Amino acid sequence: MEGQDTPWRHDDAETDRIVDRLSTEEQVGQLLVAPVAGTAVDASTADLFRQCHIGSAILFAANIATPAQTRALTARFQELCGRPDLGLPALIAVDQEGGRVQRLKPPATNFPSAMAVGATGSPDHARRWGLATARELRALGINLDFAPVLDINSNPANPVIGTRAYGERPDLVARMGLAALDGLRAGGVLATAKHFPGHGDTHVDSHLALPRIERSLEELRAVELAPFQAAIAAGIPAIMSAHIVFPALGEGGPELPATMSRAILTGLLRDELGFDGAIVSDAVRMQAIADRWGVVEGSVAFIAAGGDLVEPLADDRAVYAALLAAVHSGRIPRDQLRASVHRVVRLKRWVAAQGPADPAWLGAAEHRAWAAAIARDAVTLLRDDAGLLPLPASARLAVLDCVQTAVAGLAIAPPETSALADALRPRFPQARGVVIDGHAPTPADLAAARAAAEAADLVILGTRAAGRLPAQAAFANAVLVWGKPTVAVALAEPYDLAAYPAARTALATYGADPAMLAALADRLSDERRATSDE
Repeated sequence: MEGQDTPWRHDDAETDRIVDRLSTEEQVGQLLVAPVAGTAVDASTADLFRQCHIGSAILFAANIATPAQTRALTARFQELCGRPDLGLPALIAVDQEGGRVQRLKPPATNFPSAMAVGATGSPDHARRWGLATARELRALGINLDFAPVLDINSNPANPVIGTRAYGERPDLVARMGLAALDGLRAGGVLATAKHFPGHGDTHVDSHLALPRIERSLEELRAVELAPFQAAIAAGIPAIMSAHIVFPALGEGGPELPATMSRAILTGLLRDELGFDGAIVSDAVRMQAIADRWGVVEGSVAFIAAGGDLVEPLADDRAVYAALLAAVHSGRIPRDQLRASVHRVVRLKRWVAAQGPADPAWLGAAEHRAWAAAIARDAVTLLRDDAGLLPLPASARLAVLDCVQTAVAGLAIAPPETSALADALRPRFPQARGVVIDGHAPTPADLAAARAAAEAADLVILGTRAAGRLPAQAAFANAVLVWGKPTVAVALAEPYDLAAYPAARTALATYGADPAMLAALADRLSDERRATSDE
């Protein structure tokens, strides 16, 4: 039976009886969400889970290899973290947003980004994303998705949200987020709205440093908080906190990020907005917290501030011991601990009420069709003043693909071939790809691009984050002065196009996943599909 419509809240009296059967040590363990290294649970990690009574686990891409392996791993989590004697499964979480943040591998369906969904303007697409995502997660034994993102990407220079957001308007983000929530719930997976109170107006990546948002309280209420208020009214079961300082929401003392702020988690989210679901921390090992307070203190401060499920993602044993000590010392009052465990148990009881999962949903043809439909409706032709479209199939294309060579400050090896050129080649057999270092194009990159352009009829210029990377923007503008007919494509944030305004033919794809690139090839080759969004 798929996706029961029962509310995630269960009878409080029964939930209380379950909580009362847990010792203090077991209650503290219910607050922890722990990772593993690799694709299986080794003996030392199993000991950690047992000795700290850890009640929930999280998967990352490195933990997922094949469907059979992933099912075995989630089954092992259930053995270690579940309490069948109390009817409580383990919560097994993952960040499966679509676009550039999705942990599942083929044969799972690769969905376009939230911004692509938002660009379609269709809540039906958002709901189908949620339903398909829930089905495929459950097919692997996963029951908690850290999605949808309800941040409003109001700052084009935002280095961490971008296409993870549905868009720039509170009404659009709320409408799409609620449809996604409805789909996840129908598919039997718990949804998590993130990152409260909002991560969209930052200049800093909280993985690397501590951001601040200086908006006034009135601005926050009108913009950042609006989608979260809508989600709370719709019964969102969990909300994830942001590692961001909001001076307008602070308590008048030392400035603390939302994750550690009682004024924000309890005063605003609980008392004012009326949220009674589980508050989940973002990863505490992120440098915004770890560099200033440390993982242990950051984790304890989160629970003391009113949080319920903490993701230390480091030092788990020390965090458990510190949380237990905080309960014994009174820093975390016992009635507050009990209330947090109550909320976690309610989530687990909802998960337990869902019917059996169907492994056949993984990568189902229906889901792939939904992903393709989102991509088709999302690709946006912004202008074609040069009248280049549609392109003839016989065109010799020089595909200049500016690729990422660093993520969150870490260098990554560029691909050997251009994914953009590979995706265009079925429609345009004479597409020749040139991979360009998107962070710092070299003279050799420029020379190779120039040689390819001179041998081609047209240039396809694909950029990723040119709006935030001056060297990539300079490269794009250099290409445009060569005089060769050029189609510019923003392969990530559409804000790239403001960095090279001389482009007379320009499209946006909101991501470079396979479905989006295939849809782009269709748009370039078929005039009937290449309609303006105006």
